[in-house]
Amino acid sequence: MKKSLIYGVSTAVIFYITTVYILEPFGMFITYGGDSYTLSYHMFSYMGLVLLSGIIVFCTSIIIQKINYLIEKLDNKN
Repeated sequence: MKKSLIYGVSTAVIFYITTVYILEPFGMFITYGGDSYTLSYHMFSYMGLVLLSGIIVFCTSIIIQKINYLIEKLDNKN
């Protein structure tokens, strides 16, 4: 469980850093004439994506742990 939590939090942090430091300047370049104030409206959707990425990784790693546990139990049963 701790490993899954670490994976989820680290994914959210990496996604946040990528969004803020790489995608924001890229967005400023694409929207010629855009400014930081206009792009600040998108920070709520960015935060939603950060939360979603963390939750997806957290739940996926828990499911993988459960599947590995079931496979191990089935192998020991036979």
